[in-house]
Amino acid sequence: MCTCTPPRRRRSAATPCGKKILFFGDSISYFKYPSLGWIDHFASLTGAECYNVAVGGAQIRQRMTPSESPTSENRAYAAFDIFSMVKAVVEQNFSVQDADVTFLNKYKPQIDTLKSVNLAEISSIVIFAGGNDWYNGGEYWGWENPNSVDTVI
Repeated sequence: MCTCTPPRRRRSAATPCGKKILFFGDSISYFKYPSLGWIDHFASLTGAECYNVAVGGAQIRQRMTPSESPTSENRAYAAFDIFSMVKAVVEQNFSVQDADVTFLNKYKPQIDTLKSVNLAEISSIVIFAGGNDWYNGGEYWGWENPNSVDTVI
């Protein structure tokens, strides 16, 4: 979670100042150096309380069915794809993430944060991802040639 003191300037009721925002994303949002990532800058500029549960390598789509007994790091990533993470927080069932964090322990803080979030208090949910989906198989999105430079996302 990143918290901040809102900057001193006039605000309207529509600004995110004081609001709680949950961020899902990939490595662009994950950014492992606190206070240097874009979500931290967003928080400091707006005064919003931000919960960053982004995971480097995450995809929006579910790459495969998550397993409570993964056999590899690649298999464990299925539990950290955005689809799986959103499903876990909505259902309040983190059994797959808890099992798969043994392969991806560096993302345990994201799971702990996600478990602590009260969805009733969240004003907005932001999903900022897609690069890994495009890179790892655009055919899932129905593109005829996902590697074409003419493909527009």
